[in-house]
Amino acid sequence: MHVSIKHVALLANVSRGTVSSVLNGRTNVRISPETKERVRQAANELGYIPNLMARSLFKNRTHLIGMLTSGIGNPFFAELIGACEVAIADAGYGRLVDASFPYVAKARPEIISVWPVDGILMHAAIGRISEGIIGTRVDHVPVVYLDSPADAYRDTVQFDLGPGLKAAAEHMIDRGHTKFGIVSPHDQFDLLTKQRNKPLYQACQGLDNPFQYFRVEEHSQKDALQVGLQIAAMPMNERPTAIFCNSDYLAIGVFHGLIRGGIRIPQDVALVGEGGIEAGEYISQPLSTIKCPVDELCRIAVSMLHERIESLVDCPPRHVMVPTVFVPRKTT
Repeated sequence: MHVSIKHVALLANVSRGTVSSVLNGRTNVRISPETKERVRQAANELGYIPNLMARSLFKNRTHLIGMLTSGIGNPFFAELIGACEVAIADAGYGRLVDASFPYVAKARPEIISVWPVDGILMHAAIGRISEGIIGTRVDHVPVVYLDSPADAYRDTVQFDLGPGLKAAAEHMIDRGHTKFGIVSPHDQFDLLTKQRNKPLYQACQGLDNPFQYFRVEEHSQKDALQVGLQIAAMPMNERPTAIFCNSDYLAIGVFHGLIRGGIRIPQDVALVGEGGIEAGEYISQPLSTIKCPVDELCRIAVSMLHERIESLVDCPPRHVMVPTVFVPRKTT
């Protein structure tokens, strides 16, 4: 039998309006604690499940948060989604996830326009803004960017790579490295890429032309493996002796390429990833990495989005930085 508010009201001997007020947590209605408890006990006894669709229509709220990412092939994004799910549930929301939007900016308002969400968390690649994916609905739904370039019009929570990169570079320099490779999917001359790598460049000031740049396809471990083979085949006097990778996922690909090419790690070439994914701990030599505190980033982002959804704040866009740390392991 389908249990409705009417059944709960009969068992608790109260009106249906009282049941609705108690179960919806309304505070503007005076109801005695004894009556509230009687209603809750009746609802539990009958196994009452609220009609969330009807509640959403009545309140114009779904209590759902949408999350947009650029795929889960890279385990970092799977871990990011998992951490967001925990933070979203702790905040009292459900979630919808779309991990399929293209790596190139392409509007998909036909999908997002029917997404029944109160707010959106979005991991956007360099140079992409929410309007390019969400369309005009971004004007009506709060959006918080996750680990994305700061947007003058949206709240953003980013990893501060500065502390981690600086510590990793100093770690390498202390071990005598003077020639470095950077493996990344981004254009090395792009302003945001230069800004991202600035702590690394600053730490290596005074070295003579210390960097070589190796560009790969985004999230392509196959490309990264080929880069590892390419570096292994370089003459010793031209080969970088320390490599920084844009992600742990790429670093694992480079690692296997170097090993296949006969390179000893870290004796011949040292290797650092970024992100701190669990998979980096389980290769034959655990990967040194710049650890990004994903749980903290997601908790802050969900809190900021909740404040926007509930209109708890009326302020300009906020930009929060979450510091990273360097974790040395067996590849350095």
